[in-house]
Amino acid sequence: MSESNTIGESPKQPLLRVRSLVKSFPAVDGRSLQVLHGVNFDVFKGQVVAIVGESGSGKSTLLHILGALDIPDSGEIFFAGEKLLGQQDEQLSQFRNNRIGFVFQFHHLLPEFTALENVMMPALIGGISPGVARPKAKELLNRVGLKERETHRPGELSGGEKQRVAIARALMNEPDLILADEPTGNLDEQTADQLHREMIRLSREMDQTFILVTHNKGFAAMADRTFLLEHQTLTELF
Repeated sequence: MSESNTIGESPKQPLLRVRSLVKSFPAVDGRSLQVLHGVNFDVFKGQVVAIVGESGSGKSTLLHILGALDIPDSGEIFFAGEKLLGQQDEQLSQFRNNRIGFVFQFHHLLPEFTALENVMMPALIGGISPGVARPKAKELLNRVGLKERETHRPGELSGGEKQRVAIARALMNEPDLILADEPTGNLDEQTADQLHREMIRLSREMDQTFILVTHNKGFAAMADRTFLLEHQTLTELF
């Protein structure tokens, strides 16, 4: 494949570089169902990138591969110039915890812990002491407008508040990249729009890189770049 066929080329070093990514799954008839074929794109630090496409087109699969939660059949992924694929499980686990933040459609907060404790969790898992993690978690909850809710457990929070906690948690370890899979898919339109604007604001204020999978056209329009995943391939929309 020639470099002229790649998407989003730039003279500067990309944070994320994906080349010739292929992924398939076993089908019920014994054949394989291909969901990604020859996917190429670059993402640069500080960008908000939206990925859109029909349900079942492979958007979540792509995001899971980028976050080292799944392995492609073939292709290359370079993160800050380093080859990601082929690393050992322990290395990938450290990579996920230290350099990637995840926000899913369902918040996955731990119900027995407060909002503050949920935000602290990635740092605690990484061996950071509670004394160091707590003030930073407080700052992040303040950034997402939940300063007054830090002692509340998930069951006491609204859907939008839970997702704000999930975003703060994703930012806890100062990751290079946030991967968000339909982060507002379960919220009403007004709450979703508020959270969309919040994520864009956080990206600008913190120079944070986001890759967002979304069905929301308004959210995608706020992004710096938008890609369409269709027929197993990724195309940038202009």
